[in-house]
Amino acid sequence: MEKAAPAGPKIVEIDLHKLTLPELSHQKQQFDQELSYLQDSIHTLKVIQSKFQESRKSVEKAQKYSAGQKLLVPLTGSMYVDGEIAETDSFIINVGTGYYIRKNAEGAKDYFQRRLTYLIQQIETLQALGNEKSRIKDAIVGVMQTKIQALAQQAKAKEES
Repeated sequence: MEKAAPAGPKIVEIDLHKLTLPELSHQKQQFDQELSYLQDSIHTLKVIQSKFQESRKSVEKAQKYSAGQKLLVPLTGSMYVDGEIAETDSFIINVGTGYYIRKNAEGAKDYFQRRLTYLIQQIETLQALGNEKSRIKDAIVGVMQTKIQALAQQAKAKEES
């Protein structure tokens, strides 16, 4: 029995030289929008990455405290309340959409490291995709410039004749 081809985006090759200037302009705009979206996505993932790195470091810092030690707990970026360490090896981690899990220090560090590894892979994938789209956009711009120069030469030739 034959296996069906995996479902996914179909790759269509287009000869850029056969497209008109308005078609090339439209393709360039589309790639500009896609590149902007990819850059925004990469930026968002990097912000999340820094939060996971900060959380991992916080677990390491918390292990240096002892039970009963007093500290300031941030409520906002500039407002704190007095707090007291209850346990130094038990953490409650927000895993998203209102769900929390309890982990010991090693489990928490492992969780954050796995999330960081995943985010790094996603960022690298998006950067590679962005590089490819940028390369294609540059090719489109090159063809557009060639066509514009050809039109300018034709217009100049008509003026001279």
